[in-house]
Formats: sequence, C-alpha cells, structure tokens
Amino acid sequence: MITARLLSAVSQTSCFVACQTGNLDRVFCDARLSKLDCIRYRRLAVIHAVVCWTITIAEMLILTFAMFLQEDAWEMSITPLGVHLFLSYQLLLTIVRLFIGLLYVVVYAAWIFTLSVNLFL
Repeated sequence: MITARLLSAVSQTSCFVACQTGNLDRVFCDARLSKLDCIRYRRLAVIHAVVCWTITIAEMLILTFAMFLQEDAWEMSITPLGVHLFLSYQLLLTIVRLFIGLLYVVVYAAWIFTLSVNLFL
C-alpha cells in the first residue's frame, strides 16, 4: 500500500512539474500524428477510460462493502476525533467513512489512470 501511494505521489508530482515547466506542451506541440493514428489513439483512450472507470468503481464497491462490514476496525481511527468532537459514535463513524471513501476515489482514480496512460506512451 505504501508503494502504491508513493507511485501515485511521484506520478502526480512529475505531471505537475512537466505542466509548470512547459515540457509537456512542447512534447504535445512536437508530436505529428497521421489521421489513422489519431483515430487509433482515440479508440484506445476510450477503451482505457472505460476499463479504468470500471476498475475504480469495482475497487470502491469492495472498499465500501469492507468499510461497512467492519465495525471494530474503526475504533482506533475514530478515538482521537471522539476526544475532541462531541458527536455521537454513529455520526462520527459515518463522517469518517465518507471522508475515507472520497479520499480513496481520488487516490484510486489517480493511480489507475496514470498507469493506463503510461502503459502506451
């Protein structure tokens, strides 16, 4: 899990640096593609987008199912919040689950989509 997070952070950082320095624009401007290559790459992009969204949704369903099945596993992550926030246990648990679910959507999408793009470039 640490390796996946590190890969995601490095990939997003390198993309940000490439965009800010102008290297990515230069690469796209220098690329000359024929009409047939554009059609092929468009088709591949659509296929990869569908596959990546399918994988992301499947991962989110598995994560959501696991999050709502395990009541005892959340005790340790909620304890620091429970000391400082005066909310009921169920409301606090729901808020933490929603926050972690949203965080995982971003992480899984960033991780899977960047792997898909780097596969064929």
